[in-house]
Amino acid sequence: MCTRNSVKKFLINECYKASEEFPPGRLPTLKQVLERCLFFKEYRTENVQREVSEELYNLWIKYNVYPISANAIKMRLNNHLKEFSRLLNYDKKKQGPKFKLDASKFIEDSKKLFDIFQKDHKILAAAERKYLLKMTEDDHKFYEADPEIWIYGPFFTGPKNCQKGLLKETSKKLKVQRNSKKTDYLESKPSCSYQLYPETDQESTISESASEENIHQSYVEMLATSSNNGSDPDYIADGLSDQQNRRELRTLAEACDRYQISDRAGAAIASSVLVDFGLITRDKMQNVIDKNKLRRERNKLRKERQKEEKNWFGNITGIGFDGRRDATLQISELNGKYYTSTILEDHYVITGEPGDFYLDHFSPESGKGIDIAHGIYKKVCGTELENRLSLVKADGTNVNTGHRNGSIRYLEMFLGKPLQHDICLLHLNELPLRHVFMKLDGTTKGPNNFAGSIGSKLNGNVSEWRVLVPHKG
Repeated sequence: MCTRNSVKKFLINECYKASEEFPPGRLPTLKQVLERCLFFKEYRTENVQREVSEELYNLWIKYNVYPISANAIKMRLNNHLKEFSRLLNYDKKKQGPKFKLDASKFIEDSKKLFDIFQKDHKILAAAERKYLLKMTEDDHKFYEADPEIWIYGPFFTGPKNCQKGLLKETSKKLKVQRNSKKTDYLESKPSCSYQLYPETDQESTISESASEENIHQSYVEMLATSSNNGSDPDYIADGLSDQQNRRELRTLAEACDRYQISDRAGAAIASSVLVDFGLITRDKMQNVIDKNKLRRERNKLRKERQKEEKNWFGNITGIGFDGRRDATLQISELNGKYYTSTILEDHYVITGEPGDFYLDHFSPESGKGIDIAHGIYKKVCGTELENRLSLVKADGTNVNTGHRNGSIRYLEMFLGKPLQHDICLLHLNELPLRHVFMKLDGTTKGPNNFAGSIGSKLNGNVSEWRVLVPHKG
């Protein structure tokens, strides 16, 4: 029975030998790809797999054959390397008939072409339409040709005991292929072997000296903009123009900004909803929302809003302000240590008129009218609004509307000009009625209970009472 070291020695030193580059003039087989990986000491690392995948990608492009994306190549290569590593590290106590069968099958399969051809006809057709390129019959024959392989015998007999008939047959094939056009493919083919689509008006104007590198770079850029599906390495989501998601996502972007949802979470939630509605299926993936698309939509929406607010700011002639007292967390220092505490603090917001949109906010030193007016003046002073301001909107409380100590009065004094008052009448309508009711019925027991003879009959959730509409006969 072979030991683990003997298996490694046979696989790496005899079956698979490290190679510094791919053989020229041919599309590499899986065996040649593995030998290229073995050239690196840590061939299982992601960097090595990425480098070899990029070499394969560029090699296929060089031979004018459309491959799948580099990421998809890397995924396939990783699967083969896992199987190769499994055979190398197979426990010697378990190397029975099944191991011999698996190893022989792996070696036999590695003699075949490492097929990374882009078999999605829609993507190929789209690339040909987009770049006016088409693979010729020679390109397809070159791809479908039998790879040059060195045939070994059974796995555990070693390469020295290879069948002579197979070696002779292989050597004949190699001689024939060296003398054929397939071996001298690059020398016999022109600089650009793509067949251009005929065009009625531009057929005579198409330059025949198009650079092969530019054509390859165009195809590389097209695949670079695509995103691969994790479960299917051959899938390219944005490879076709008719499969691109060009819908605007303004509402989604606005909702994500409002509720402070990240791009990744927002895209995942939106795509999950579309899956539940049946708008995203295995064959219909153009509705998938990517986090990058959502990020672009959010940036676009923010720039539009900033531009709109900039235009609105030029039409502002008035301001509105209101505030309330909230529990605020603060940090205080004592003897070199920091402590957190909660205090009640007034928070005020300033809006622009007309339009009623947010301008700024501040926290006054106290709830007095002069401190509120001073906070507003600091936000307005030095801006274009200082000269245009002619109207002030506020609640009808005494701290705002007082003719001596009201915040609006102090703001007029700071600006040096009178302002038009736009006062909310809800307080004016509510407070007098409340005082009249308290005068007739007495004070209240709490926020929801009355103490008088009339109000005690109304105790309870009055807002849930049924409204009686008089019947009209």
